[in-house]
Amino acid sequence: MANDASEWQFAGAEDTTARLAEAGFGQVDVQVVPDPVRLRPGARLEEFLATVVLGAVLRDLPEAERQPFVRTVAGRLDEPVIDYVRLRLSAVRT
Repeated sequence: MANDASEWQFAGAEDTTARLAEAGFGQVDVQVVPDPVRLRPGARLEEFLATVVLGAVLRDLPEAERQPFVRTVAGRLDEPVIDYVRLRLSAVRT
């Protein structure tokens, strides 16, 4: 597939802390917070996967293969939960 691995790399707490400090912020507190998305199996889960999670992958697939691919991914989940994490941060401009 044509997707670049960098599409899926996000700054973590350590990198974000360093970047904020370099930008002149002090009292920096950055935390990684679990924020799972729980959905019912079926159309809503598949729609969420297609638009939020798999959008970049689906763009590279022929139209006829997209929905079957999404259904396959949804069917392989142990439960209808998307494991997201969020960065919670606080900083003061110094």
